[in-house]
Amino acid sequence: MQYYSSRLSAQMVHNWKNAFLNHLRLMKQGRVVEKYLILRRTWNTLKEKLAEGRRAKLLRKFETNKLQQVFNSMPFCPISMKFNDAHYHVEWAQRTVMEKHLKLAEEAAKRRITMVPNFASY
Repeated sequence: MQYYSSRLSAQMVHNWKNAFLNHLRLMKQGRVVEKYLILRRTWNTLKEKLAEGRRAKLLRKFETNKLQQVFNSMPFCPISMKFNDAHYHVEWAQRTVMEKHLKLAEEAAKRRITMVPNFASY
């Protein structure tokens, strides 16, 4: 009886050790797969951002070409300059950006004014 009991104990320890080692192997494999998936997700995100930048650049180029065609096809330019003139283009872009900022600032000021309660009615 003693022999069978010790043999059974040894067999149980052996089975437990095999199950534990199998579990460790699966855990290691899971970590490797998780790292791979994170790397792949990061790579795909990077590719999407680069493609988005490329598309935006192509869109800007397309819009610039369209504007260039419009301005160059005009028989008379009010400022007597064509769109190809780099100085005029830079000046025009700066003026457009400044007007946009002023418009946004004006809208923000109007919003703040409308939010202030009217104390004269109290």
